[in-house]
Amino acid sequence: MLKNIEFRVRRDKKTVDMFFKIADKTGEIEAINWDVSNDQVEKLSKIKFARVQGYITRKKSDGTLQATVSSLTEAAPLDLDYLDYLPQSKENLDELMRKIFSKINSVEDYHLKNLLKSFFDDPEFTEKFTRAPAAMKVHQPYIGGLAEHTVNVVNICETVGNIYEEMNRDFLITMAILHDIGKIREYAYDKAIEHTDEGKLLGHIAISLEMIDQKIRSMDDFPKDLELMVKHTLLSHHGHFEFGSPRLPSILAAIALHYA
Repeated sequence: MLKNIEFRVRRDKKTVDMFFKIADKTGEIEAINWDVSNDQVEKLSKIKFARVQGYITRKKSDGTLQATVSSLTEAAPLDLDYLDYLPQSKENLDELMRKIFSKINSVEDYHLKNLLKSFFDDPEFTEKFTRAPAAMKVHQPYIGGLAEHTVNVVNICETVGNIYEEMNRDFLITMAILHDIGKIREYAYDKAIEHTDEGKLLGHIAISLEMIDQKIRSMDDFPKDLELMVKHTLLSHHGHFEFGSPRLPSILAAIALHYA
């Protein structure tokens, strides 16, 4: 699989080189395709999967491995098992989801449990949530990354709730599970892990807010004050405006979720 394709013009303002990464589920390596003709740039920029030949050297700058390409041809999609080319969590995804369902069942608050079940009782949502990545680069950027990240955040929030008794445990666990659900629509991950148009234009916080708002509106008796707390905690969980958070955390659970 080819990732992060970039074309750079040399100082002579004529010669174009192709910089990219070659990746499969075992990892990735930087690669260079020297002296690409202008009529090939558009074609090469659209290739997702390819058969690549070349040789490996170490970069003088830092000693990391780098591939120099001698031949690159697009691979026919029908010849591929895409799971062989996408990085995947090393955790057992069924076990991760079992842990999430166990936490959902542990929530005692009627409204919060119904909100959680409105998502996770939906097989289509659950399948997407199980496979979705948590990010493109920063953390858990692989199949199953969202479930893995969610379990990690839930565990931290559970510990915080056990230490600080004034914390509303049900609310904190609910938000730990739901805070990144928009990532099932922010990323495409069937053939390659990449942003969807919706993900590029809106981002997962806005998508998550829309998803939760739709569920709450379908419930006749969801308390208004609880709805505001849920939405505030979701909107503020990045913690800082410069990190993409539309609001700063202003309630105890929102602060705890941000630091988790």
